[in-house]
Amino acid sequence: MTYRIGTRSSRLALAQAQLVRERLEAAYPGDVFETVTVETAGDRDRASPVAALGAGAFVKAIEKRLLEGDVDLAVHSMKDMPVGTPPGLTLAKAWRRGDARDALVAGAGLLTLAELPRVARTSV
Repeated sequence: MTYRIGTRSSRLALAQAQLVRERLEAAYPGDVFETVTVETAGDRDRASPVAALGAGAFVKAIEKRLLEGDVDLAVHSMKDMPVGTPPGLTLAKAWRRGDARDALVAGAGLLTLAELPRVARTSV
């Protein structure tokens, strides 16, 4: 059987969908899993502040595709999920959060990620 995984086209969303896809392929080797990208209101309106777009700006279009049967499941970042789930949909799985310390915040004139020494450490 073939299953379509709905997700946004951002690099983060695609990476998360790929992780889910790999887990599903390992668990269900006889099935096929395809990734389907969906453009959301949040993707279309990059000029407005996220708060102005309203709750669910990054998920409503994907939820609509789920309800219409265009995709079979969806992968979202929990940060994008509004409170509550529309009727007919279920939040089925939330994987353990990965390490959140994989970020570099630097001001102008500071080292880039490529310029950091290999032994660089986090400072708080």
